[in-house]
Amino acid sequence: MLLQMGVRAFTTCLYVRLMADGRLCTARAGHPPMVRLDAGGTATVCEDETGPPLGVLEGARYPEHAYDFSRGGILALLTDGVVEGPRFTADEGLRRVGDLLALKAHEPLDVLAQYLMSTAGSTGHLDDSALLLVRGM
Repeated sequence: MLLQMGVRAFTTCLYVRLMADGRLCTARAGHPPMVRLDAGGTATVCEDETGPPLGVLEGARYPEHAYDFSRGGILALLTDGVVEGPRFTADEGLRRVGDLLALKAHEPLDVLAQYLMSTAGSTGHLDDSALLLVRGM
């Protein structure tokens, strides 16, 4: 759609809807996956199916996925600048985020965010770096 209009810009998106019963519904438009830490301390990169970035393909479909999110769990939603760059791949960066979540889950979210954003500094990437953390209550 944007390309047809001569616009060469696009954006990625990760849509997350947190339900009252602790379930998450998600859909991705070319965006890096979220990393989920369960209450037991196990980190998972939610490598679900994604659609194309927004505005690139008219009529694109964005599959929804469901996850459990319980008390004590943590979600990390982030941009590629946090996890990918010349020094390591996105997969390696996402694994590092999961490892840090598991190791530092007891920390307040602002402190945990500082640890995670230090990962962004080590990627060697000059891209945007944004992070949103959510703790299940």
